[in-house]
Amino acid sequence: MDSDTHTQDYNEDWKQIPTHDSIPPYSIFTKPIEKASKDDKDYRIIRLENGVHAMVVHDEGTDKAAASMDVSVGFYLDPDDLPGLAHFCEHLMFMGTEQFPRENDYAEFLSKNNGSSNAYTTFSSTNYYFDVAAPALHPALTRFAAFFHSPLFSSSCTFREVNAVDSEFKQNIPNDSVRLAEVDKRLCKEGHPYKKFGCGNKQSLLHASDDDTVDAEGGPSGPELRRRLVEWWEEQYCAGRMKLCVIGKDSLDELSDMVSTLFSPIQNRKKHPFPLTNEHPYGPDELGTLIHVQSLAAIHAIQVTFPLKYQPPDWRYKHADLLSHFIGHEGPGSLCSYLKKKGWITTLDSGLSGSKGFDFFSITIMLTEDGFACYLSVLKYVFKFISLLKESSISSFHQSEVSKITRMLFDFADRVPQDSYAIWISRHLSWPAPPELTLTAPQTTWDWEDPEYEENVIKDLLSGFTLDKARVMLMARKEDHEKSGRVGVQWEKEPWFGAEYCVEKWEKYFIDQTKKTNDIEELHLPEPNPYIPKDLAVTKTDMPSPQKRPRLVHETSISSLWYKTDDQFWLPKSHATIEIRSPLANKSPRACVLTRLFVDIYVDAFEESTYNAELAGLSSTFGADSLGVYFVINGYTDKLSMLTQYLLKSIKSMKVNTERLEIMKDELQLDYKNFYLSSPHQVSGAVLNWSLREPYWSLEETLREVPDITAHELQDHITNLLSEVKVQTLLVGNMSEEDAISLIKMTEAILDSRPLSSPVFNKALIPLEKSNYVISKLNPNVDEPNCSITYYIHIGKRNDRRLRVTADILSQILSEPAFNILRTKEQLGYVVYCSERFLAGSAHFGLQVVVQSEKEPEFLEERVETFFEEMKGVIEEMDLDTFEEQKASLGKAWMETDKSLDEEVGRFWAQIETGHLDFCRREYDTAFLKNVTKDEVLDLFMRQVHPSSTTRSKLSVHLRSSMQERVSPTAAGAFESLVKDAKLAVKKIAWKQAFGDELPVVAEFRKYWEKVFTEANVDSAESTALFEKLPALVEQSPVENDSWKDFRKKVEYVEDLKKFRSLLGISDEPKSVAQWDEVVSKRYNGHLGGNNVL
Repeated sequence: MDSDTHTQDYNEDWKQIPTHDSIPPYSIFTKPIEKASKDDKDYRIIRLENGVHAMVVHDEGTDKAAASMDVSVGFYLDPDDLPGLAHFCEHLMFMGTEQFPRENDYAEFLSKNNGSSNAYTTFSSTNYYFDVAAPALHPALTRFAAFFHSPLFSSSCTFREVNAVDSEFKQNIPNDSVRLAEVDKRLCKEGHPYKKFGCGNKQSLLHASDDDTVDAEGGPSGPELRRRLVEWWEEQYCAGRMKLCVIGKDSLDELSDMVSTLFSPIQNRKKHPFPLTNEHPYGPDELGTLIHVQSLAAIHAIQVTFPLKYQPPDWRYKHADLLSHFIGHEGPGSLCSYLKKKGWITTLDSGLSGSKGFDFFSITIMLTEDGFACYLSVLKYVFKFISLLKESSISSFHQSEVSKITRMLFDFADRVPQDSYAIWISRHLSWPAPPELTLTAPQTTWDWEDPEYEENVIKDLLSGFTLDKARVMLMARKEDHEKSGRVGVQWEKEPWFGAEYCVEKWEKYFIDQTKKTNDIEELHLPEPNPYIPKDLAVTKTDMPSPQKRPRLVHETSISSLWYKTDDQFWLPKSHATIEIRSPLANKSPRACVLTRLFVDIYVDAFEESTYNAELAGLSSTFGADSLGVYFVINGYTDKLSMLTQYLLKSIKSMKVNTERLEIMKDELQLDYKNFYLSSPHQVSGAVLNWSLREPYWSLEETLREVPDITAHELQDHITNLLSEVKVQTLLVGNMSEEDAISLIKMTEAILDSRPLSSPVFNKALIPLEKSNYVISKLNPNVDEPNCSITYYIHIGKRNDRRLRVTADILSQILSEPAFNILRTKEQLGYVVYCSERFLAGSAHFGLQVVVQSEKEPEFLEERVETFFEEMKGVIEEMDLDTFEEQKASLGKAWMETDKSLDEEVGRFWAQIETGHLDFCRREYDTAFLKNVTKDEVLDLFMRQVHPSSTTRSKLSVHLRSSMQERVSPTAAGAFESLVKDAKLAVKKIAWKQAFGDELPVVAEFRKYWEKVFTEANVDSAESTALFEKLPALVEQSPVENDSWKDFRKKVEYVEDLKKFRSLLGISDEPKSVAQWDEVVSKRYNGHLGGNNVL
């Protein structure tokens, strides 16, 4: 089909709606929109006179409305001298409009109406979206629409939002995926817009526009940048480039009128509706290359990418997706299975990516250490499998199976959040498919009508899958590249994110080797999928309203089953969570590691056998936590019991494979070592979590245990762990109570375990009253420019309803201003939020403020406390109407209906896992809201949150950046001693001369020693071991900083974490808050009674 079909004007399919009641005219697409068989929503496509296309969705049962505007303007259209302008525009668009000039009016309105918003920029488009309580759709949409016809682009916000873009950029500097993508873009065809630096940063936005003026606070004010932005926006943001989706309870006619009224003022500037290029970023000079890229994380990966023409016009048969199905398959006979058995890979994925105008087909493989050493052989086998596809007859059976599965997944899809659905629709309104197929064309695949012709299309695609027509990227740390022969090469540096890379062309002899026919008998195309369900019937029961809780329908000494039939979604699906608790799972650092390896090696051994189930919509997860191990099986009921039986029998009969264990140990060590490459706010949050959990094992403790674990020891651990257990099971869905009980009885029989002698539950450590502690930690990641702070204030017991509800209102009041003040106005960093935080077991909780920033943690903490001081006045002066608005918004959030079986299960499981069994908490809390006064909220704030309180319990974690922290002479000398003790062949140690009187930051100090070790040919393992000790040396001998002398007097630093933890109290054993007769089935025959903890 021609790619412009969707945009052609079919007068016979459109009905003109004339002006009425002052509503501008618009046209309605008259054909019915094809939708899923179980979809009860109504859809309509309309076209405004200015060219805006919209889909309006009437969802009668929703309590949430949403909208998304997809504008076909991305960084593709950035001016060459202003990289990042489209992204900057996305940020500044939210900062007020002519109708609503206050810059946080939109965010504040959404916050008060149980809503949220966001946006993102891609190569070809920018998407803006929000969700809100359904009754507030019209005023929310009024504010939203104004962004597209009358934004202010306020000069007072310009520099602040430049900082926000810059913070986002800096957050991504340590992200290897982003770094790899930027190298890939840089090496594209010269002059192609895909090469552009789409993120942008302060340098690209201010320096390129010669903005050297300053504002009242001494920073660049950016008048030239703002002028360029307004000029660019007026040229590029055109109504004809906009695709809108609005979802609400209102009728289709009401939604259509609303859209026409609010969005008709947008100007049509006569621009092409889909500015795109059909020229591919990869030309002949960019193909047939191997690109070595240095990673920051300890990873080994190889990616093979082939250029493809734009694939959405192939929406009916999706030939490239069928190739992805074959190449990315993980079942018997697959490329993934074969390479795993060789011990060379851990994962293999394949699929399409790209933008409007062109696509990429990529095969991404995570390699083991041995696989990285043999990456050329891995490549040969990739092309052996491609040769198999070229030589094989592609039967229509495979297409038919994919067609059947995609149609089934479409017809019985779970609901997704309204804003996510609106985003998906707005993005696909521009797909080159008939408008009536807007929903079905992207998600389903048709059976072949002419198999011979379609097979030739597949073969034509495959003809381009050769090494000389591909780009290969190999990613690993520098020392690993050097081990593979990349010694003495000239590395180039990508200028924005700093990733180092080198490029080479393939030799003809190797290209010829990859073109040989397949001679590996183990490789073959997939067999028929046995997990495709046959019975998709749904058992519907008449009841006035959905049950609010599951019931305990079965209990023995080793297991309990909570059950609820699906009484609101009516899908042929069920969800089973089976938790196997054991005190052995986490009793020591070694036990913790053994349990993790149990899970890893089980998943590795059996994912080949469960892959077909995953394809057919029946997913399974096996994981570990502090209580034991667990299965989550979710999908079509027809095959759920069969899969569950297979999974349980597998863990009982599993034999640990020594070779795969060594691979899993290597991967686990890499995971542990890569932890500090996470975003700083994630690291500081994890440190807080560990500090207040009992028991707690540090990364260093667990890492030490990994190397000498044997297959025999792991086998014994598995046997012992499963010998004495308590099994907690929740089953919700389209399964009868009898079948659910049969499933748990089968579980008991297969496990054949003894009951626990005492319960296993999560325990938290409770912060001391009248405390003001700081845990300060240096981030070992020397490439991370950001610091972070997780500022935690303990509130108390979560089961105290009045305390819980009062604190929830306080959190609701604080959350939006925290973002507006600390992020938007003060520009502390890209990541800023205030929320509640639950401690282990969820019996205790508190409030947290999280900030990630280039500013020092001490400064961030002072700004948080200044924010609390400001909020004291806000709460004191808050009028009753505003206070009631905040309570109402919270009540709407609590009473949101579950959108899917997964949401319902998640809510129930939280109560079962903690032992609280407070299944009706949201109903009771909503009713209790009316009892809480503003004075109570203010009293809680002043007593337990405000810095002036003499009774509050506060603990903050400061994560300091190695790019800011300086190395004292004592610490530098201690590191030199370690080098000497290691007896390395280092001829000259001259760090004192190199730095003189200036104290180097940790990152500079490390780079100096890296150069020394490289010149001395020191083994990378030895140098890495030394560098791992550097953060501790720096912390033991810090540089005295008088700047924060007063701050340090106010707080108490935790010098010894173990000693600190020993001072804290431990949370009590959880107690059920539910009455026993509320939750026990009338048919229940278990042996427990009363108000017991399960």
